[in-house]
Amino acid sequence: MVEIRNAKSDPEWLTPREVAARLGVTDHAVRNAIRTGRLQACVKDGGGKSRWLIRAEHAAAFQVRSVPSAHANAEAVSSTYTSELEAELDRSQRVAEAAEYERLRALVELRTAERDANRIALDNALNEIGRLRRALVALASDAAVETPHG
Repeated sequence: MVEIRNAKSDPEWLTPREVAARLGVTDHAVRNAIRTGRLQACVKDGGGKSRWLIRAEHAAAFQVRSVPSAHANAEAVSSTYTSELEAELDRSQRVAEAAEYERLRALVELRTAERDANRIALDNALNEIGRLRRALVALASDAAVETPHG
């Protein structure tokens, strides 16, 4: 890094904030580009505090190089977002299928319980019919014994 003095008064030198404003990105993105070597910058020491300064021509060159990169990033974000939406749709579909399965299983259990209740009621009715038939036969036998046939 080259130490720059009185660079702030020179319009050829920009701060990361100024570059960010020109490029429509965040200060963090500019500093990250400096750290990774994608954007050339120099350090200005002043008052125990170091500051990055970027030549206007380097910022312009970086902007030109960044446009395809921004497009690629937008494509990547779009692709990621689409993948996340597809995953959420898939999960929602599985949840809906599970809910439908549970609804149908509950319906089957209800119908099974109704069938079992109907069978019990039918068995009870048949038992009652059998009891009444036996009682009727017994009454008829008793009546036959009391009245001779003949």
